[in-house]
Amino acid sequence: MRLLTGLAQIQEGLAAKAEVGRPASDSKRNTKQGKVRMLVLTRKSEESIIIGDDVEVMVLGVSGDKVRIGITAPREVEVFRKEVKDSRSDTAEDEEA
Repeated sequence: MRLLTGLAQIQEGLAAKAEVGRPASDSKRNTKQGKVRMLVLTRKSEESIIIGDDVEVMVLGVSGDKVRIGITAPREVEVFRKEVKDSRSDTAEDEEA
């Protein structure tokens, strides 16, 4: 397993867990695929959430409006910051056109 720091795109995993559990707070928003449920959690520094059986997301620290997040996941699980993933999608769409 590896530890990655930075914000990551984990929305799909959280949305899947929101369907299973009963979150204290959830919201719906539009995505390309339609409406999904988003699990909204509050965590303190050094607290974690678990996605599936083998992905852990830990709040490493908070400074002002910035949050440091550590992600432990198997190598085969891709972890990207949302803006990187969006950029890759945009590049792929431009190449197809």
